[in-house]
Amino acid sequence: MPSGTHLNPGGVVIASTDAANYDPRAFTDPHTMDFARFTRTATDTATERHLSFGYGIHHCIGRHLRHTEVVTAIALLLRELPALRLAADAADIPRKIGHAIAGPTHLPVAWS
Repeated sequence: MPSGTHLNPGGVVIASTDAANYDPRAFTDPHTMDFARFTRTATDTATERHLSFGYGIHHCIGRHLRHTEVVTAIALLLRELPALRLAADAADIPRKIGHAIAGPTHLPVAWS
């Protein structure tokens, strides 16, 4: 729904963390892949916090394990393949439609 849309009493509103992660009011250049967004924690003083694991009392119970896994995997990947880059324009990468977990259907990468 666009900003300013009227909601009827009793209507249902479902907040989307996927949409929140792309909110230009919360994230500088939200459509740019910034791995640092994934590594920030609730205790960070950084203003940009990625919401994939939830936030505050509404965080995923497996959040700490998943966070450690993601941070470790990305750090190792970038250490071993420092020239890793997208092999396609980000706007051309097809995304899953209608899934509870969003993301690309495939991610073409290249390195030298």
